[in-house]
Amino acid sequence: MISEILSQDFQQFILDHENDDLSRLLLSASKFQGVNVQAAVEQITARKKAKGKLPGWYKAEGIVWPPQQAMEQCSSEATAVYKQSLFSGEKMVDLTGGAGVDTFYLGQNFTQVDYVEPNPDLVAITKHNHKVLGANQILHYQLAAEDFVGNMGSYDLAYLDPSRRSGSNQRVFKLDEYSPKVHELLPDIAAKCKRVLIKVSPWLDLSSIMEQLEDVKRITVLAVENECRELLVEISEDTQIEIVAAHLPRNGADQIFTFKPEDEQNAKVQFAEPQQFLYEPNAAVLKAGAFKLVGERYGLVKLHTNTHLYTSRELFDSFPGRKFSIEDNIRYSKKEWETAGFGNKANISTRNFPDSVEIIKKKLRIRDGGELYIFACRIFSGQLRLLVCRRV
Repeated sequence: MISEILSQDFQQFILDHENDDLSRLLLSASKFQGVNVQAAVEQITARKKAKGKLPGWYKAEGIVWPPQQAMEQCSSEATAVYKQSLFSGEKMVDLTGGAGVDTFYLGQNFTQVDYVEPNPDLVAITKHNHKVLGANQILHYQLAAEDFVGNMGSYDLAYLDPSRRSGSNQRVFKLDEYSPKVHELLPDIAAKCKRVLIKVSPWLDLSSIMEQLEDVKRITVLAVENECRELLVEISEDTQIEIVAAHLPRNGADQIFTFKPEDEQNAKVQFAEPQQFLYEPNAAVLKAGAFKLVGERYGLVKLHTNTHLYTSRELFDSFPGRKFSIEDNIRYSKKEWETAGFGNKANISTRNFPDSVEIIKKKLRIRDGGELYIFACRIFSGQLRLLVCRRV
C-alpha cells in the first residue's frame, strides 16, 4: 500500500482532487480506472488535517498519512515540541507509538528510541515516515505494550498515550477504560524507567488523576490558542506534586504558571468592584484550578467568588491570559446599552451570568465582531453588569 500511495500517478491524483467534494469523489470512483479512490480520499482528508496540526510533516515530501483515528489522537506539532523541551537522555520508549508524532519529537533529545505499536499497518507507515524525516535512531517494534513491558530493559523515559476509544469506537474518559490499561502496567514500567510521562484526556479532573495514580510528580495542563489540548502526567518517586499550566499562543511567548496544590489552598483572595483593567486567565490556568492563586501572585482582586475575572488599577503585563482596559461598566439593560453609545457590534463573553451569549446578543441587538469586548458577569456586589473593554 505504501508504494502505491507514493507512486507518481497516485500523488498527482491527490494534488488534482484535494479541493474536491470528497463525498462526490467517492461516488464517482468508477470513473477513475486504476486508482484506489478510497485510499486517495483518506490521504487527502489526513493531509488537510495535517496542514494545521503537523505543518512540518505537511511540508515534507514522501509522507504517508496514517488512518483517521491515529491522526485524531496524535499530538499536534506544537504540543509535541513542548514535550520535547522537557526531556532528554540516552534511551526512551514510546509504548503506544501510533502515528509516531510524539516519538519523533521527544526522540530528538535521545540517542536511542524504541517505538512500540501492535497495528502492523501503522508500524509500516510510521517506520516509513520516520525514515523520510531522518529519525534514524528510532527502532520499531510491532508489539502490544503489555508484551513489550514484560521483557523491556531500563529507560530514561517511558511515554504512553493510551487509546481513549472503546471496542465499539466510542470515546472513554476514565483511566481504567484506556487501552492499554495504564494503571495496571504502571508499576512494572516505573520499576524500569527513571521517568514516566502519560498523556491523558483533557477532560479528566486533576484531583481524580492524583487519586487514581501513585507517585504523581507533575501534571501539566497544555493549552494551544486558549484551548486545552492535553493533560500530561509525570510519574516519579518525588512526593512533591507540581501543577504546570502551560499556554502556547499562536503569537508571542509561552505562558507558564507553576504551583503546588497547597499553594492554591492557602492563597488569599480579595474582592472588589471593577477597576481600570480586567484580566481573563488563559484556558490552562482555569483548567489547573488556580482561581485564587493567580490573583494573589499578580496582586489582583477578583470580581466575585464564582466569576473568574480579575481587576486592578495598574496594568500587570505578564499576567497569563488576556488583558483589557475597561471602557465602561453598565447595568444589564437594553436602555443602558443604547445610552452608552457603543454601537451594535462587539465580542461577548459570559462569566457567572444567567443568560447565554445568544440571548444577550438578541436582547441588546448586538452583532459579533469589532474591537469591543463585553464581559457579561456578576460582580462582588451581586449585580449583573456589562463590562465594556478593549484589548491591551
